[in-house]
Amino acid sequence: MIEEGKKTINMLTVCIDLLTKHSVSKEILKNDFNVSYRTIERYINDAESFFHENGYDIDRITNEEGTSYVLVPNESSDEKITAFLNEPQLLLLTEILASSRILKKEEAHNFINTLQKIAMVECMSPKQQDIITAATGTAMDKYRETKSSLSLKADSTFETIEKLYRAVYSDRKKITVIKLVYTNLNGETKEHTVQPVSMAFDSNHLYVRAIECGDTTKCLIRSYRVDRINSVELFKDAKTDIGDKREYSGLPIPKMMFSTRNSPETIEFICRQPAVGAALDYFPENLKCVFYDKNGNKVDSEEETRPDGYVKMSINDYPEGCMFWFMSQGENVTVLTESVKAKIKHKLEETLKYYSK
Repeated sequence: MIEEGKKTINMLTVCIDLLTKHSVSKEILKNDFNVSYRTIERYINDAESFFHENGYDIDRITNEEGTSYVLVPNESSDEKITAFLNEPQLLLLTEILASSRILKKEEAHNFINTLQKIAMVECMSPKQQDIITAATGTAMDKYRETKSSLSLKADSTFETIEKLYRAVYSDRKKITVIKLVYTNLNGETKEHTVQPVSMAFDSNHLYVRAIECGDTTKCLIRSYRVDRINSVELFKDAKTDIGDKREYSGLPIPKMMFSTRNSPETIEFICRQPAVGAALDYFPENLKCVFYDKNGNKVDSEEETRPDGYVKMSINDYPEGCMFWFMSQGENVTVLTESVKAKIKHKLEETLKYYSK
């Protein structure tokens, strides 16, 4: 009699093999699980009912090499039944994966191949297959990698992310010390011993935000792009410089990761339509708003500022990243904080010099 836990694992293995390989050998399953042919047949019978409800049947094909179980779409007329991963879902996941660039290119390519197996692309029409092939080619053509050789990477990206999340979120109060082998934008690879405080996704990249060990005076939070991390080592009992990491993990994340400051500052600005909605989306966490109609009277909502009113906004954030958004809005945004105004003016003057040559 097979114990229930082992049976569950065996059943899960059978289902995953059918989803990803579309065909499994009865003989191989028998040898791998160390069970009888009758037990393998019971596994397949149990799996059949699950797959049938989702639009698939399991065919039995016997030849000189033995018996194979093959997963095939059934003739169900129920329109509610869909594939485990249909064509639009597959295309969407491929585009998201390529745009995020979290994984190494090779890892992303292998992952997309696995998704295509789960979607059973080989069972789709030639037209659908052509669409998926073209979309995959386009996604991989635009896939960018770091300048450095990622063959240095000891961990897979999934292992790296798992270790980073464990270091950051296993304890909300206590800092965990980790050692990163990191390749910067210029292709230089160095070791960094850091105290991670949070994870962030920004401008198509995943970052770990951390404080360098020994940086007791500045405690400057630096951002390390995950796809440039070659390996991660966790130190269980290392001494840390920070007593409670909540005061750091609670800080706003600098927009576009452009931050040379230790702490954010209060920035006030006036926002006019149509930029008001964009500002509400861009600064969702710590934005304070006072709404005015076209006559300068206070109103209760953003909708009442339309079409010619404005919103006085205040945020607690890092100016280096925010000012790029301010400049992108042109005359629809007026920055009131003098220090940020000066930075924007200087940036625009330097840019004008460049284009006046």
